[in-house]
Amino acid sequence: MARMLTVMLKEQGAEVVLTRGEDYFVNLQQRPAIANQRKADAFVSIHLNSSTSPASNGTETYYYSAGSAKLASVVYNNLVNDLKLKGRGIRTASFAVINKNDMPAILTEASFISNPNEAAKLKNVNYQKVQAKAIFKGLKDFFGVHSPKPKPPAPAPPVPTVAEAPAPTQVSAIPTPVVAAPAITAPPMLTIAYQGITGTIEANKFQYNLNYVDKNIADPLVITSNVDHPAKAKIRLTDIGGEEVDVLNTEIGPKASFSFVPAEHFKGIMFGGIQIFSDNADIMLGQQ
Repeated sequence: MARMLTVMLKEQGAEVVLTRGEDYFVNLQQRPAIANQRKADAFVSIHLNSSTSPASNGTETYYYSAGSAKLASVVYNNLVNDLKLKGRGIRTASFAVINKNDMPAILTEASFISNPNEAAKLKNVNYQKVQAKAIFKGLKDFFGVHSPKPKPPAPAPPVPTVAEAPAPTQVSAIPTPVVAAPAITAPPMLTIAYQGITGTIEANKFQYNLNYVDKNIADPLVITSNVDHPAKAKIRLTDIGGEEVDVLNTEIGPKASFSFVPAEHFKGIMFGGIQIFSDNADIMLGQQ
């Protein structure tokens, strides 16, 4: 549902930051920290409710600070109206993901996965879209964004009368051959491999951006040189706030590799990101 909501928001020109892109756990404190670092305008934590009683049902929305009350209200109203579920209310709570945010922040509990009826609905993609659309509409209401009215169709061009019609002209077109020159691609200077994701750096050219790294940073990061001469690389490690934790300067031999384990440099420090620079080019890894 978060991905569906992302598509809807981007179609309206919004910049969307997901605290995670796959199914894995992100530290609760890190989630609002990411939003604060990116100076987000709103924070929405999408959840599904659960209870020991299968009879529990309905939708509810939580917020913490008074500045988030309006966002909670408009999103909740759209969820209740569109999902056709019992409204359980708008509530305040000091959840870790919404109590340290620099922007309006809410947590939605749209349906109960422990309720058989609602759980069955949640397996339906169309129902998931309705939930995502309800949150989308709530965000539009909060920011005062309205969908543009469709433009009226352009008037049909006037049909010339017989007297105005130009005399037909026959033109023999000689096709011009088009020759496509083969693209010449220089081999990348360095190749970065980390957690199954790869990127490259070419000399004096920004070539690839890895903007996401799994929370588990115990895997080795490998930099491989693909050229016949030594290649220098600078590796900058930063915490969640963007502060520098460590800097590694290395020279990689011809056709050789260099590897290191990021976790060894982040002991007791919340991981933020990794930047790799070489010949005025760079790659960034992490929540940057």
